[in-house]
Amino acid sequence: MTAYNREKYVADAISSVLNCQFSDFELIFVDDCSTDRTAEIAWRFSASDPRMKVYINEKNLGDYNNRNRAASFASGKYIKYLDSDDYLYPHGLQIMVESMERFPDAAVGLGRPSDSARPFPFRMEPVEVYRQHFLGHGVLCVGPSGTIIRRDRFIEAGGFSGKRFIGDEEFWLKLAAKHPIVLFQQDSIWYRRHTQQEYAYADFTAYSSQLFNLQMAALDSEECPLSTNETQHAKQILKRRLVRGILRAGVVERDPRKALVILRQAGLSLADLSTAFDRRIPDPTTRRWMKVIRT
Repeated sequence: MTAYNREKYVADAISSVLNCQFSDFELIFVDDCSTDRTAEIAWRFSASDPRMKVYINEKNLGDYNNRNRAASFASGKYIKYLDSDDYLYPHGLQIMVESMERFPDAAVGLGRPSDSARPFPFRMEPVEVYRQHFLGHGVLCVGPSGTIIRRDRFIEAGGFSGKRFIGDEEFWLKLAAKHPIVLFQQDSIWYRRHTQQEYAYADFTAYSSQLFNLQMAALDSEECPLSTNETQHAKQILKRRLVRGILRAGVVERDPRKALVILRQAGLSLADLSTAFDRRIPDPTTRRWMKVIRT
């Protein structure tokens, strides 16, 4: 558990872990130079439960670099993150560990909504993961709290890169290109939403282009398990998704400047946009959008 200024929520998060039905774990808590009572609250819990260890950073590392530091103290078979404003249900850790133990060659397990084709947990090979993620519904769109990772695979892959916003999906793509993954039910974690979270004030203009560039790079990687035809199809799907975001920014939100920023940061041209439109976007809307952007 990594934390920065979470005194309002951190006691609930810590309690949810210490009260888990599965008890064979160590809770590593790393405070990233909080200026409130976060560290004090963590020390109080650790004083009464030897499974919890508290570390205080000498300088602020930021989200993903601090996750890497927390992982460096781990000694168990698996790494399980829980954000300091989230809540782990009593059965959550048990489900995750048992799911991974059933499939020992899997590198990471992720919580997902119900699957209509098969019951949880189940294992997916790299090519199946990439097909589902890029050609279907994004199976890897899960934050760190909703995952469990084999520690040896985490170390082997070098941990998180430190990129803001997209660092988690970047790492899941990296693991899933080489190793099977496991999916289990999503209701192991409760994700809190509040105005102090990064997503609440994030620049989603930058996020949309960063995510697009990340996903295109994953498809271009030599480790991508998809065929050439599948890769080209996936790229067209990504472009269409980005175009719809640009369309919303340019016309629906009446902000052509934001649309142009997304366009440039994603390395696309107006020609790319015109070819990426599909039949689901009416021609009058397309013409109106192109006129706004050109102006």
